[in-house]
Amino acid sequence: MKHINLLTAFLLLILSTLTANAQHDYVDLGLPSGTLWVTTNVGAINPADYGDYFAWGETQPKDYFSFPSYK
Repeated sequence: MKHINLLTAFLLLILSTLTANAQHDYVDLGLPSGTLWVTTNVGAINPADYGDYFAWGETQPKDYFSFPSYK
């Protein structure tokens, strides 16, 4: 059981490193703030993909939306 937990932790570390280092294409809209906009939605790989779904004000994606599941 201890080996499974260590393996899981190691795999999560690798996944988070790959996600953090993911490169995205950005668009410069010429905003005074200098903010760049990524060309895909959150959770999408291609510009035409929908990406993840979020409830208003929440930071974790959801598959099911209802009042009891709203934070």
